[in-house]
Amino acid sequence: MRMRGPIASFWLALLIVSGAFVAYLVARVAHDVDPEFTPLAAPLRPAFLVAYVLGGGPHGLPGKWWYDVPVTFVIALAMWWAVLEGCRRLWNLWRSMTGPRNG
Repeated sequence: MRMRGPIASFWLALLIVSGAFVAYLVARVAHDVDPEFTPLAAPLRPAFLVAYVLGGGPHGLPGKWWYDVPVTFVIALAMWWAVLEGCRRLWNLWRSMTGPRNG
């Protein structure tokens, strides 16, 4: 699959984050497993940490899931989009510098 622009990077990031959230919820609700140890939810760990720090850390308001879930989703989406878009641009730059020469 060739990525053809920032929109493709966004859709791939959305797919990664959505899949990780589904894995997190399935591990938490259906299997009663600590989601921290679910490997499929690993893409969310940095976003959880950022949301935790932005939410006040251990002194934040308890029971504010209605705030934490969308904020974590948006942070994870932004982080993954930035990573994927940066990799796509670096790949295109590398290909333009080392690709076949016309001449």
